[in-house]
Amino acid sequence: MPEQYWKLTPTETLYILQGHYIRDMQMATLVTAFINVNRDPKKSKAAKPEDISVFGKKEKEEQTPEQQRAILETLTLMMGGTIDG
Repeated sequence: MPEQYWKLTPTETLYILQGHYIRDMQMATLVTAFINVNRDPKKSKAAKPEDISVFGKKEKEEQTPEQQRAILETLTLMMGGTIDG
């Protein structure tokens, strides 16, 4: 299978990814239906497919300057660079 991947055109790769997205959203819709049927409306709000889906919206936390520096230092070292100070 891996050798077949490299023979795909960009369009074929896009179609494969879209298929995974559609299948994931279908499964997430089914799962949320089961969750919402069994939930207590007074204790929790209704689940959405985006809450469960791998491709759902994810809120990104803002990085602190220290986190950004640590990431850049790691990338610099991975590329063979040096860090001064």
